[in-house]
Amino acid sequence: MKQTKLTKKWHYYLRRFAHRVKILRVLQSISREKYDEKISASLVYGFLSAVAVNFFFQPGHVYSSGATGLAQIISALSNHLFGFYFPISVAFYAINIPLMILAWYQIGHKFTIFTFITVSMSSLFIQFVPVVVLTEDPIINALFGGVVMGLGIGFALRHNISSGGTDIVSLTIRKKQVVTSEVSPS
Repeated sequence: MKQTKLTKKWHYYLRRFAHRVKILRVLQSISREKYDEKISASLVYGFLSAVAVNFFFQPGHVYSSGATGLAQIISALSNHLFGFYFPISVAFYAINIPLMILAWYQIGHKFTIFTFITVSMSSLFIQFVPVVVLTEDPIINALFGGVVMGLGIGFALRHNISSGGTDIVSLTIRKKQVVTSEVSPS
């Protein structure tokens, strides 16, 4: 009996939160075709980023740029300094959470929902795609890892989705500069 009351209370607060932050209204405003297209692009980006990280960057001890590279650094430092392995996927997700909150309020709700999906797919794939050593040469790993990551980011940008991380920071700064330039007298 208590479980039912607790579940009802949980559902009530969850619906209230969703209504307050307008998640349901945003999801209903997205057309089915666009939704499918963007989810597919998120899956492709997530898989390509996982291949870049787990086939090239990690085995070659090469660090990517942006939030992915920062997640790799956090993972490496936790292993060297504290003696435990902090997964890259968890660090990547943790880095992107405050950035997605910023995007929700500064950039837009639809953008943030699809960024959340993309970051989730990327983290999931990075966690579950196995690390495969194709070569240990850092130059070759950096070159091919960059090409594969670039293909993933290009595919994501072509379908108007963000890969999270520095995309959010740059779009926020760009939006602030546009507002500032419109207000300031020339």
